[in-house]
Amino acid sequence: LQGESVEKDNGIPKSTHLVDVIVSSLMELGGTASSKQIDLKVVEILQLSPEQISLKHSDGSSNRTEIQYRLAWARTLAKRKNLIRTDGRSVWSLV
Repeated sequence: LQGESVEKDNGIPKSTHLVDVIVSSLMELGGTASSKQIDLKVVEILQLSPEQISLKHSDGSSNRTEIQYRLAWARTLAKRKNLIRTDGRSVWSLV
């Protein structure tokens, strides 16, 4: 439930909802892109505010932002669903 309240407060979609946006991003980026390129495209598509983009992930142990954290999980979920694959460190492609 704590995750739910954070979700509503910051307006950043959950990782499960970001999977489709990641696939769309990869399509727009030509089918292959780095994690950073995907992240930037997702932010553009979702039109996230500067506040949403800069919000730090709350675990305190990393320098990642909340959107970076959720997108990393969303890529993992997309990979498990066989929608995308990794072509090396931080490079992703559509399946």
